[in-house]
Formats: sequence, C-alpha cells, structure tokens
Amino acid sequence: MKSKPKIGVYSILNNINHKCYIGGSTWLTHRKSDHFGRLNRQKHHSERLQTAWDEYGAENFSFHVLYECTKEELEKWENFFIDFYHAHDPEWGYNIDPKANNKEKAESTKLKISQAN
Repeated sequence: MKSKPKIGVYSILNNINHKCYIGGSTWLTHRKSDHFGRLNRQKHHSERLQTAWDEYGAENFSFHVLYECTKEELEKWENFFIDFYHAHDPEWGYNIDPKANNKEKAESTKLKISQAN
C-alpha cells in the first residue's frame, strides 16, 4: 500500500552560516528534490539561496522537516516559522517574501519563479 505524501514545513539550512530558507509543501520528499534540483541547475527562484548554494556548495546545505501538519494548517505554520527564524531578513535567511503564499508578490519575484519553471 502506498503511503500518503507528508505535509508540512521544512527548512533548507546553510550548515556554515546557519541561514535558512523556510517553505511548506503538501509533498515534502518531492519538494526537497525539486529545490535541490533547481539549485543544482542554477534555476532556483530565491536569488539569495541560489547565491549561497553556489558560494558554499551543495554539501553544506541540509533539508529538515520542521513540522508536519494538515493542508489547511500549512500556510499558518509556514508563516510562523518564517517569522520565528527571521528567514525573510537577509541577515538571517534566504526567503524573498515575509509571508507564505504572499498574494502581493513583487512582479520581479513572479517573473523569476516563472522563468525558473
């Protein structure tokens, strides 16, 4: 029997400077491979994370599940962890937007995500 994909909040941690990228997914194992694949191909939407990946090397990053939750709770918990780790502040993290699923993403961010896809 096939197991259901895990839903939750994760971090991609730079093990050297301890900055992180926080995200949420309805399929955590797939999301990890998606992020790392895009980073390896120089196609990640977070310019901050891509720059750090290129500078420090893939071997210095790790993926951690921070919290498993329901799909309905996902945005709430993702926002909680973005705030908790100050992941949107360039001194502390690599997130571009201060909130998950920000409906008012900057046009430049939308363009980068579109180009990466």
